Order: sequence, then structure tokens, then C-alpha cells
Amino acid sequence: MRPQFRPDLESFEARTLLSRMPWAGVLATPALIRLQAPPQAQSPLVVMVTTDRRAYRIGQPVQITVTETNTSDQPVTVLVGCQILKASVSNTGGAIWVFRDLRLCPTGRGVLEAGQSRQFVLVWNGQPNIPGGEVLPGRYRVQAGVDGVFGATTIRIKP
Repeated sequence: MRPQFRPDLESFEARTLLSRMPWAGVLATPALIRLQAPPQAQSPLVVMVTTDRRAYRIGQPVQITVTETNTSDQPVTVLVGCQILKASVSNTGGAIWVFRDLRLCPTGRGVLEAGQSRQFVLVWNGQPNIPGGEVLPGRYRVQAGVDGVFGATTIRIKP
């Protein structure tokens, strides 16, 4: 199966060498063609990530609240159900914890009215779930998203 070009994720550069033009008697110069993705419209959805505290001790649970808001004046279609939320905690070495919604329930589409918000709450138990991940004192980025829109905040882990 041939991979599909995704202009939103990658750029594409094509070079074409034109063959000898018999009527001109000269070789053509290479033509450089650049394809760029068109500017994407900004999503009317905004995701804000907050935690119940700014600092935690190693191993202390972190309550993460994800608030999704429709900032437009029109209703917006959103995902509803299980397995729609993504979240992670990372330090300078990369992710140490990734949220996995293992619940089995229907996933579908719903509507978030103009100006309306909805919240999701999840808890990181303070332990890594990535092989080789280690929780050490320092700053950590807590990132979460829904409907392809992400937000983040920073927390501090103390000894």
C-alpha cells in the first residue's frame, strides 16, 4: 500500500528534470516545485489543563483536570464516550507516564454549544508507567487533550 501524503504533517519537495527539448536544441534546467499545506483554520475548541496543586512529593498522586471550551459562537461537534482523552507527564528526558483509557464503552459524536465547556478529571498516581521511566525531583510537563486539541501545565516534584 502506498503511503498517503499528509500536507498537515510533512512537507514535500519534488524535482523534475525536463528532457532535451528537440525544438530548442538545449537541455532544460531542473524545476523545483514546493508544495505547502494551506494554512489551517484555528480550532474553536480550547483545552486548559490544571492540577490540584503546583508542587508534589515523589509518588504523591496528581489530580489533572482537562477543561475543553467552545470559544466560537456556533455549536461544535466533539467526541463523546470512552477512549477520547489523551494525557502524559514528561520531564526533559521524555514521557514517564501516559494515560490509557482502558474502559470499554461506545464512542460517538456530540455537540458542545457556543461558549460551553466540559471537564474531564483523571489522576496520575505519581508512578511512571513507561519502561525505564523514573520520577525524580524537578519540573514536569502535564499535557492532555481531547478532540485533537491539547493544553499543558507545569508541576514541580520535590524529594
